[in-house]
Amino acid sequence: SPGSGKSYKIDETYANGQAQIRVTFHPDSDYNSFVGSYKPVSDVDGNIHYNFVPQAFTNAYLSAWCQPNRAVFLIVEEINRGNCAQVFGDLFQGLDRNADGYSVYPIDADTDLAKYLRKAFGENPVATDEFTREVGKYKNVGPTDFHKIILPRNLYLYATMNTSDQSLFPMDSAFKRRWDWEYVPIDYEDADQFTIVLNNDYTYRWGRFIECVNRFIVELTGSEDKQLGNRFVNPPDRIITLNMFKSKVLFYLWSEIYKNETDKDQSIFQYQPADAPDTVLFTFSHLYEKDPEGTNRDLTILPSFMRQLGLEPLPNS
Repeated sequence: SPGSGKSYKIDETYANGQAQIRVTFHPDSDYNSFVGSYKPVSDVDGNIHYNFVPQAFTNAYLSAWCQPNRAVFLIVEEINRGNCAQVFGDLFQGLDRNADGYSVYPIDADTDLAKYLRKAFGENPVATDEFTREVGKYKNVGPTDFHKIILPRNLYLYATMNTSDQSLFPMDSAFKRRWDWEYVPIDYEDADQFTIVLNNDYTYRWGRFIECVNRFIVELTGSEDKQLGNRFVNPPDRIITLNMFKSKVLFYLWSEIYKNETDKDQSIFQYQPADAPDTVLFTFSHLYEKDPEGTNRDLTILPSFMRQLGLEPLPNS
């Protein structure tokens, strides 16, 4: 789910204190932006040269070979927002690891990358010695075949994804089965560190709110990945202000889930006006309107909205 702490878990549980190279995929990500390519580079005299400019994968790959006794983490955020088949290319074959943690199948780098790798290994005796020692276990790989890409055992690839992201690309089964998968559940206890503060009279526990709303989301959509995660909003002072609650939380709920739900039985966007016996539906824009007296309607709507969800303000608020 969005905001369930996926990136945080990688940092705190797996890569804590280790070397990290982080990249975020997006719809325009491709092999060159992940691995590297020739680009014009200006020298100190202003002259333009074309050099191979390595990107996240190549930097992490060489860093791991150059530091064989140190773990190196290549972290891909939002991996499903890029076309993985296009971004990884042949590299995805290298994700198969043997019992020692090295790639099962060496991959031939393309011409530009191969030239860069030969030069980089040649300039680093530690990487050269480590590579030469390991490739003796492979058939048809010579001790100086630095153009053969073999992921070393100390190079760890981690990625995050939210399956409800609308800008995602489909991920084929051949790619998916080369990864281990871990579901990150919503931590409601962690969420209760945060407080929704509409004003001094109306404050609510964030964990109690998302626990309640998430039940409605699953009931309506049948989808768990649309739920609100415990860190969907993450203010440093742990106070979710009225503006943040409207512009981030309620906007997400309205635009992603409820804007097409016009049936009161299906929508949570309803409240009871002071002069009406029954609840009425409201839209996101109503939260930014003013009543005839010039008062913002948000503090008229939202306490009743919370009450319809079964939530009461905290004592002494």
